[in-house]
Amino acid sequence: MSDSDRYSMPDQQARFARAKKESNERYLDITTVYDPAFLKGKRIAVTGANRGIGLALAKELTEAGAKLVAIVRSTSDELEKLNPDELIKGVDQTSNELCVDLEHAIKGGPIDI
Repeated sequence: MSDSDRYSMPDQQARFARAKKESNERYLDITTVYDPAFLKGKRIAVTGANRGIGLALAKELTEAGAKLVAIVRSTSDELEKLNPDELIKGVDQTSNELCVDLEHAIKGGPIDI
């Protein structure tokens, strides 16, 4: 057996192209390996939830039925549309003081994740 058959390709684009060519549903359809149902009802804290990866994660968690605790420096219209369970503004993650105070800023109950 060759290494290319035995191991995953390190090149993600090539790996995805091969999966498409082979109609590999396990690779192309994330629901075959991931079920977000366990997130429903959980209070999940997301830092940087106002943009980028944090916002994308916040959207996915909201769609899965999680209770979003958004921790941001400043909010965004997209984040506000998600109607987070709790929105904590003014947090600069580079500041130790503000991160320590975050414990007292969270009011809606314990964080599950």
